[in-house]
Amino acid sequence: WFRRGRGRLAVSCLGSCIRYDLQAGEKRQVDNGHLVAWAESVHYTVGMATTSIFGTLASGEGIMCTFTGPGSVWIQSHKPQQVSTGGQKQKANQQVGLGGTIVGLCFACVFILFLLLFAGAFLYAIMNGENVEW
Repeated sequence: WFRRGRGRLAVSCLGSCIRYDLQAGEKRQVDNGHLVAWAESVHYTVGMATTSIFGTLASGEGIMCTFTGPGSVWIQSHKPQQVSTGGQKQKANQQVGLGGTIVGLCFACVFILFLLLFAGAFLYAIMNGENVEW
């Protein structure tokens, strides 16, 4: 559903629309939420924002596009705001990405594991008749 042709193009961006003119071989990484358009001559690859899956999830960045010149790449300075399932926009301080959720669950699991180990050691000491003082 992409069309080719010559002429003027109207685009809409959130915030400022920034144009980067890449020289031959020059690379620029762009978060996919900031991407607007790129010239046909620009080669691109899509990958994770970091080198590991855990790093990508923890950072909340997700997918990153790498563009290699020559050609132009247009980006927007703001990402589109996330919309909840109810159709209402979330406030910025309410947005917690998948990475933040996973990190929070990891901390909760470590805390629960610590409590279970502590309780187990306490019960073991009591069952063996050791005097436990606080």
